[in-house]
Amino acid sequence: MGQCNDALAFLQPFNDALPPNTIDSLRTLGMIERVKGNISEAVRFYELALQISPDEFDLLHELRSIMLDTGNYKRGLEIALREAELAPDQLQAQAEARLTVAWVYRLLQDYPNARQWAVRAQEANPN
Repeated sequence: MGQCNDALAFLQPFNDALPPNTIDSLRTLGMIERVKGNISEAVRFYELALQISPDEFDLLHELRSIMLDTGNYKRGLEIALREAELAPDQLQAQAEARLTVAWVYRLLQDYPNARQWAVRAQEANPN
């Protein structure tokens, strides 16, 4: 509980200083609600922020994380595929995005696609 309170104490002043209904304020509200354990509210805030900026990589990452944590693998896969499209032109970012897609396909027991995306991840960053 202490870490939760620490996180809330850290996030709340940022939220209070942000203009309402902006990407940053909605992202912060999503983070606050997730820390509190209000997952549906966190998802609602992230979805609202994505309506403003549908290609916001960090928002997609947060929403995908929630989807996977709550077992909504199909929605998580949709978001992971979008992240893979948007990943910066940095080898590590490309590899991580592709590896995430592979992992979600594995969770869905779609092993051929999991293998294909794992190979693509290795091709993006062979080191």
